[in-house]
Amino acid sequence: MLVTLAPEVPGALPLIERLVTMGVRVAIGHTSASPQQIADAIAAGATLSTHLGNGCASVLPRHPNVIWEQLAADALVASLIVDGHHLPPATVKAMVRAKGTDRTILVTDATAAAGSAPGLYRMGAIECELGADGRVSLPGTPFLAGSSLTLDRAIANTARFTGLPIEAVTPMASVIPARYLGMTTAGTVTADWDADRFTLQILGLIP
Repeated sequence: MLVTLAPEVPGALPLIERLVTMGVRVAIGHTSASPQQIADAIAAGATLSTHLGNGCASVLPRHPNVIWEQLAADALVASLIVDGHHLPPATVKAMVRAKGTDRTILVTDATAAAGSAPGLYRMGAIECELGADGRVSLPGTPFLAGSSLTLDRAIANTARFTGLPIEAVTPMASVIPARYLGMTTAGTVTADWDADRFTLQILGLIP
């Protein structure tokens, strides 16, 4: 089980400690926590950043800020939404370099719009709009409302944005999140494939 919380909320630290004793993984997210509050959350047992770079104020101080503090914390694994809308390519590349491939997890934040045609969709009571560019937003606003990302595209985008080989990126969506959650993976898919052609396809150079 995984719980995401904002460390600055009153009572967050004892809750983190309690959850950890119950075997629950605790993540930091949707937060405006100070550096000390982030450090305190880590000391209490938080071990993950939920979709780092998102779920925070759109305008932050240059430094310190909630992104830098989590990015620099070796105790935190970082999850990223690599759809090209939540994080620019250069930001993804820098974050993966900072965290390392073994401490980066790919997530989708997918809504009902994932894998669907452009149009209007619902997320609970909230209406969201999927544009032709794959961006999911609140209609008539610049605000994101989840994503239409699927994990295969997250892998392809990450390989393209970072320049890393697909073999280094695929574990971010499989083995690494499973290991973080204390799960055993079901196995490994093996198949004959043309690595050079696949690379050209994910880079969009051939159909």
